[in-house]
Amino acid sequence: MLKLSDVVGASLVGQRVASPLGLVPPGMYPAGWQETRVGDTVLVAHGSVVHELAPLLEGGGTLHDWARRAPGARPMQGRRVAWATTLPASGTAVVVRHSAHGGLLAPITSDRFRAPRAGDELRLAWTLRQVGVPTPRVLAFALYPALGRLLWRADVMTQRVPDARDLAAVLRSVGDEEFDAIHAAVERLLTGMRTSMALHPDLNLKNVLLAPGDDGAPVAWVLDVDTVRFAEEDAGTRNRARLVRSARKWARRDGALGYARMARALERAGARGLHA
Repeated sequence: MLKLSDVVGASLVGQRVASPLGLVPPGMYPAGWQETRVGDTVLVAHGSVVHELAPLLEGGGTLHDWARRAPGARPMQGRRVAWATTLPASGTAVVVRHSAHGGLLAPITSDRFRAPRAGDELRLAWTLRQVGVPTPRVLAFALYPALGRLLWRADVMTQRVPDARDLAAVLRSVGDEEFDAIHAAVERLLTGMRTSMALHPDLNLKNVLLAPGDDGAPVAWVLDVDTVRFAEEDAGTRNRARLVRSARKWARRDGALGYARMARALERAGARGLHA
């Protein structure tokens, strides 16, 4: 199985990952990303964009506030609103979201973290991409101190996937002629995650994106990867089960036929043992 020392330029697609935390140890960043400070803000960005992002943070600004005010910015609804926009100099299409807690304590903890998971997302997303699992590239994240640096707020910037929609939206109105190609794309994603032993503890229809690939066929991308764990022998079975549960939940909530159809298709493929 792959260890950090194996990352030497050869193709890693389809390889198993030995460390639960991926190929980059905590406290380190992949080659090409660098940490800098802008006032009290900690910015970690790829070298191709760091000089473009640092000025946006001067005077106490945040990446999320900049994205919200950028000309042509488009809101994307999630736990909190994320903003799709383009970088002012390079024109790179990006999505910027502000990190926030979920669950019962969310009204209390809000957007403040003792240890934000933005760095984990960078390392885990980089590992997934190295082994061939499609996930958006993390370009940068910024950490803002709160309560005298006892807590932190965080923004994460990823490269935008063109013409993408989440799987929940796609299945709401999917036609018969489209379904098989969409199901095949989801199976390829699940297979890649199983092969690399990547477990996503919260895999659901909202954090799988569908977008056209280079040949026009749909490609499935996984989102919200900051809690992904590697070296999980049963990752394939558990990822599939989570996605089936999510599809059935949407079928009960919405009633669109595509949700129940996807749940059945995933269960049949798993039962045949072709992709489990």
